[in-house]
Amino acid sequence: MKKKLKLYNGGQVYTEDFKRSYFYVAAYNFKHCIELLNEATGSNSSPSQINAYWNKGGWGNVMQGIEPTEPCVYYTKDISDKEPKRLL
Repeated sequence: MKKKLKLYNGGQVYTEDFKRSYFYVAAYNFKHCIELLNEATGSNSSPSQINAYWNKGGWGNVMQGIEPTEPCVYYTKDISDKEPKRLL
Protein backbone atom coordinates (compact mmCIF):
# COMPACT_ATOMS: atom_id res chain seq x y z
CA MET A 1 0.00 0.00 0.00
CA LYS A 2 1.28 3.46 -0.96
CA LYS A 3 2.09 5.85 1.90
CA LYS A 4 -0.29 8.78 2.27
CA LEU A 5 1.15 12.26 1.95
CA LYS A 6 0.43 14.84 4.64
CA LEU A 7 0.12 18.52 3.79
CA TYR A 8 1.76 21.48 5.55
CA ASN A 9 1.94 25.23 4.89
CA GLY A 10 3.60 28.19 6.54
CA GLY A 11 6.34 30.79 6.53
CA GLN A 12 9.19 31.72 8.83
CA VAL A 13 12.08 30.18 6.89
CA TYR A 14 15.15 32.27 7.58
CA THR A 15 17.26 32.44 4.45
CA GLU A 16 18.12 35.49 2.38
CA ASP A 17 16.43 34.11 -0.76
CA PHE A 18 13.15 33.23 0.98
CA LYS A 19 12.79 36.00 3.57
CA ARG A 20 9.06 36.69 3.05
CA SER A 21 8.11 33.50 1.22
CA TYR A 22 5.29 31.13 2.10
CA PHE A 23 5.74 27.37 1.69
CA TYR A 24 3.55 24.37 0.88
CA VAL A 25 4.95 20.91 1.58
CA ALA A 26 3.61 17.41 0.91
CA ALA A 27 5.53 14.88 3.02
CA TYR A 28 5.07 11.48 4.65
CA ASN A 29 5.34 12.91 8.18
CA PHE A 30 6.39 15.99 10.15
CA LYS A 31 10.09 15.05 10.24
CA HIS A 32 10.04 14.45 6.47
CA CYS A 33 8.41 17.87 5.98
CA ILE A 34 11.30 19.58 7.79
CA GLU A 35 13.89 17.58 5.84
CA LEU A 36 12.28 18.50 2.49
CA LEU A 37 11.94 22.17 3.46
CA ASN A 38 15.57 22.42 4.56
CA GLU A 39 16.78 20.65 1.42
CA ALA A 40 14.71 22.89 -0.87
CA THR A 41 15.57 26.20 0.81
CA GLY A 42 19.02 25.62 2.29
CA SER A 43 17.61 26.62 5.68
CA ASN A 44 18.03 24.92 9.01
CA SER A 45 14.42 25.05 10.24
CA SER A 46 13.77 23.30 13.52
CA PRO A 47 10.74 21.25 14.59
CA SER A 48 9.78 23.86 17.22
CA GLN A 49 9.93 26.66 14.63
CA ILE A 50 7.70 24.75 12.19
CA ASN A 51 5.34 23.71 14.99
CA ALA A 52 4.90 27.34 16.04
CA TYR A 53 4.34 28.94 12.64
CA TRP A 54 2.92 26.27 10.31
CA ASN A 55 -0.48 24.72 9.60
CA LYS A 56 -0.77 20.96 9.38
CA GLY A 57 -3.38 19.00 7.44
CA GLY A 58 -3.83 21.31 4.45
CA TRP A 59 -1.92 23.64 2.22
CA GLY A 60 -4.19 26.58 1.66
CA ASN A 61 -6.29 28.21 -1.05
CA VAL A 62 -3.39 29.15 -3.33
CA MET A 63 -2.74 25.41 -3.85
CA GLN A 64 -6.29 24.51 -4.85
CA GLY A 65 -6.28 22.16 -7.82
CA ILE A 66 -2.75 20.89 -7.17
CA GLU A 67 -2.86 17.32 -5.87
CA PRO A 68 0.52 15.95 -4.80
CA THR A 69 1.41 12.46 -6.00
CA GLU A 70 4.91 12.53 -4.50
CA PRO A 71 6.73 14.49 -1.78
CA CYS A 72 7.21 18.09 -2.90
CA VAL A 73 7.84 21.69 -1.83
CA TYR A 74 6.16 24.72 -3.42
CA TYR A 75 6.47 28.37 -2.46
CA THR A 76 5.08 31.81 -3.15
CA LYS A 77 7.38 34.83 -2.92
CA ASP A 78 5.10 36.45 -0.32
CA ILE A 79 1.60 36.00 1.07
CA SER A 80 -0.01 38.03 -1.77
CA ASP A 81 1.61 35.93 -4.54
CA LYS A 82 -1.06 33.65 -6.05
CA GLU A 83 1.15 31.55 -8.34
CA PRO A 84 3.02 28.83 -6.44
CA LYS A 85 6.31 27.61 -7.88
CA ARG A 86 7.73 24.16 -7.28
CA LEU A 87 11.14 23.98 -5.57
CA LEU A 88 11.44 20.26 -5.05
